[in-house]
Amino acid sequence: MSNRTCPICGGAYALQNGVYRCICCGDVQEASPTQYAAVFDGTDVVARAECGALELTCRFADGVSAGSGYLIDRGGLAITNAHVVAQAQTYRICDRIDAKVNGRTVSAQVIAVGDGQAGHGDGIDLALLCLDAVPDGARALEIGDFDRVFNGAPVYVIGNSLGRGLCVTKGIVSDRLRTVHGNRLLMTDCAVNGGNSGGPLLDASGKVIGTVVSGIAQAEGMNFAIPIDDTMRFVRSVAYSLSRAR
Repeated sequence: MSNRTCPICGGAYALQNGVYRCICCGDVQEASPTQYAAVFDGTDVVARAECGALELTCRFADGVSAGSGYLIDRGGLAITNAHVVAQAQTYRICDRIDAKVNGRTVSAQVIAVGDGQAGHGDGIDLALLCLDAVPDGARALEIGDFDRVFNGAPVYVIGNSLGRGLCVTKGIVSDRLRTVHGNRLLMTDCAVNGGNSGGPLLDASGKVIGTVVSGIAQAEGMNFAIPIDDTMRFVRSVAYSLSRAR
């Protein structure tokens, strides 16, 4: 199922709340119970996330930057932030992206970039990538239900912190919806650093409930993620646009 395309629109499937749902038209296919059984031990959450979390190295004409991301489809579709793959001053897409997942580094291509990067409109700070190859053992992370996210719930961040490889931090949901500069964001006290941008925020069952996007440098434990429903809305809009262009 993970490698199937939707028979209705040709889109890709993502695992969400126990079923495979087409990210373009919403068609639903059943998943086996072993594919969506909840786990509540932190070590299991991390072990599952490590197989789909990306360490990104983005090469620009004037330097190199680090970021994070995560697979949403076994065909190689992945999420990160727009500001990870594009420069704020020029909005130029990086020349090359190397994505390390499950111990292997492959190239990745930018499929679409939101217009919410700092200084570039009021859109969403997200980018959709596609890996040139999906390493053995790598797997898409399961998408959570943002309606089931509550303040005080335990959460995890996994990402390429400071560009030094995958790092895991744990915290809670400080505020499930906080408006920051006109944007809907989830606030968490999970520690994040440069390089964590674009990585997944996971709930206690290992499902992605947000995409790490920013933090307040002058504060302690005030960091933000784009809610997963907004992230998937962006993915669906890209998939719809691509299907219309075919």
